[in-house]
Amino acid sequence: MDIKQLEAFVAVAKKQSFSKAAKDLYLSQPTISSHIQNLENEMQTSLFNRNSKSITLTDSGYILFNHAIAILNDCRALKEDYNTRVRSRVM
Repeated sequence: MDIKQLEAFVAVAKKQSFSKAAKDLYLSQPTISSHIQNLENEMQTSLFNRNSKSITLTDSGYILFNHAIAILNDCRALKEDYNTRVRSRVM
């Protein structure tokens, strides 16, 4: 599991679309699909209910979604904190 997979997963969950998530992340739709497939393989579960008209989270998907949001927020906070501290030391 890596950050790019989690970003793709969250984007698909929010947009309920692989193609819209790809557009938002400036990636190809096959790349998004690959990230999701790899994540599902690693988690050994399906994260989305897929049919021709909609994409929704499975129960496992809901669990991962909440953790993924927290992880991504922590990563952003870490980058901001680190950049702030490094900049203050350089100046």
